[in-house]
Amino acid sequence: MSHGFVFSSLVLALVASGCTRHSTAEASGAYWPPIDPEGPPLEESVAWPVQRGLTADLDGDGVDERLVVASDVTVGADGEPLYEDGHRWAVWVVEPEAAGDSVRTQLYGAFVPMGRADVYLTAPSVGESPSVLVLERGGTQVQTNDVRYHGPGDARSVSGGTYPVQRGVAYP
Repeated sequence: MSHGFVFSSLVLALVASGCTRHSTAEASGAYWPPIDPEGPPLEESVAWPVQRGLTADLDGDGVDERLVVASDVTVGADGEPLYEDGHRWAVWVVEPEAAGDSVRTQLYGAFVPMGRADVYLTAPSVGESPSVLVLERGGTQVQTNDVRYHGPGDARSVSGGTYPVQRGVAYP
């Protein structure tokens, strides 16, 4: 069984079970990126010890951007993360500039109690760019955020939901 099938099944099950959409909808149907206003500033999160990323053309301009997910988790002597009761997580896009500088745009930022944030690129529709799916798995809820990156400083959630969790099974 492929990971894609398992992930797709999980998302479909969550949607079928009912969710709470974000309440900050704008007239355009887009939402502000899911960034906790009490969370750490982007400048702080770029220095966190655990960072992973990938490159892809996220805004459809023909140039790859770098998508980064990071956490403030402590790293042990063996280089492995030492997860505790909760950690801060952030997701941002690094847009390369012609002069060699780069611009960062934050797509997500939150404290996740007893959990983590995983990030996926969705398969783009014809004529569309992929969106960034942030799957926040906490101890009492699962939250999804589908975020579109349009360029430096321009990112919006297009959908999202929060699902209360009673029990679950997941790989670490």
